[in-house]
Amino acid sequence: MLANVSVPFMDAAATTAATRQVITENVDRVRVAFDQVFALIPSLVAMLLVRIIGYIVARMVGRAVRALTERLGLQRAAERSGLIESMKHDVERSRAVRR
Repeated sequence: MLANVSVPFMDAAATTAATRQVITENVDRVRVAFDQVFALIPSLVAMLLVRIIGYIVARMVGRAVRALTERLGLQRAAERSGLIESMKHDVERSRAVRR
């Protein structure tokens, strides 16, 4: 029934060609969108690798610094000088200000 419906000023071949053109344009848009998403994947993988490696390096550096400060006796020196108590007081004061 609908096959006999005609569009004014267009014949069947023109209607089919217009439909194909619309479909082709939509498929091209979807293809471009997927290409952009797939082009982003290597950057995301690189970002994750940099974060993981950075985390591992930071942990190693932290352990090395902690070991060095323990060997040098900086913790005991800070306790004897009153620095630890002063820092605790500053932390408590900053927490009270935030409330």
